[in-house]
Amino acid sequence: MGTDKKSGSSSPKHIPEGDYERGKKIYKYRCAQCHAIDSKKSMAGPTLHGLFGRVSGTAAGYGVVWTRETLFDYLADPRRYIPGTKMFFVGIKKEQERADLLKYMEVEFSSMGIPEGDYEKGKKIFKQRCSQCHVIDSMAMKTGPSLNGLIGRTSGSVAGFDYSDANKNKGVVWSRETLFEYLADPKKYIPGTKMVFAGIKKPNERADLIKYIEVEGAKSPH
Repeated sequence: MGTDKKSGSSSPKHIPEGDYERGKKIYKYRCAQCHAIDSKKSMAGPTLHGLFGRVSGTAAGYGVVWTRETLFDYLADPRRYIPGTKMFFVGIKKEQERADLLKYMEVEFSSMGIPEGDYEKGKKIFKQRCSQCHVIDSMAMKTGPSLNGLIGRTSGSVAGFDYSDANKNKGVVWSRETLFEYLADPKKYIPGTKMVFAGIKKPNERADLIKYIEVEGAKSPH
């Protein structure tokens, strides 16, 4: 969604709980003509596959990172949110309908090619392959930044850690989907990163690790 720079826009304080089935209908009648959601193929508009965590226009410097909050604002009035966009969709004025559409997108994205992870297996992977450089139960720094609160955080944003410029400028929001891609090959995902970790090639192992990070990273740090 969107190919141009983001205008100023404030995020809503509250987004209603969405309904998947209603969102599915909204997507079918108001989005599917121009956007695919289940593949990486572009139509009249770009694919929405992997939208959460992606930067608008997929180019560095183009402002907005698509999250639940920014999409909620954008869908109300795309042309106001991104002046000059090629998107001719007039938007969805009703907050509940926007929340329903987001719910559908969230569910569909979360099921695309990412296996359901196993917490205990992920715990072992974290201990063997991550704990030398990262903690997850506190905000302490080791060779790498703390992973506590990682989900929903923007890359390169932990205060006091000396990130590479590549990491700070990437602008990705860490989600289940973006982590799944990143962990396959960190240096390919963020060229120039200081991260020396070669990655995890097996999808199931990445999903296991993400499951552990989701659970432990959401706990309050010691």
